[in-house]
Amino acid sequence: MRPILFWAFAGLLLFPLSVQGQEWDAEQMEVWETVTTCWTSTNIETQMACIHDDFKTWGVGNPVPFKKADTRAHLTRFFETQETVWSYFQPLSIDVRGDMAIVLYVMNWAERNRVTGEETAGIINWTEVFKKEGDRWLLLADHGTRVERD
Repeated sequence: MRPILFWAFAGLLLFPLSVQGQEWDAEQMEVWETVTTCWTSTNIETQMACIHDDFKTWGVGNPVPFKKADTRAHLTRFFETQETVWSYFQPLSIDVRGDMAIVLYVMNWAERNRVTGEETAGIINWTEVFKKEGDRWLLLADHGTRVERD
């Protein structure tokens, strides 16, 4: 458990103070609330409702881009075998342009394997593209890169 706590605190120190103290306008906050509401949910239907039908992802470890159906299969497997111990999201940039938004953030997380009890933790840099349809921001594309630790 010590390595997990170490990386959680180390991750917080990776962010420049100017980013930590950044203020967001109402539109940026609306997008950010979508990010945190969708990805902290442990309900697959809540997460899938956040994803645009034309979604594409080059997620962490994906050998090829996934579509929405692939993402459902991946999330189903994740929820069957893993549980999130904790997660922390730090926004770095939220650029809203009309009905599109580009969000850059870092996610610190820890998860536990439901079978073995083994815990793993990590830091992932995410770039996400959202499209607003009606009054909802939907995830159109994303890419995640694991931050390698020495």
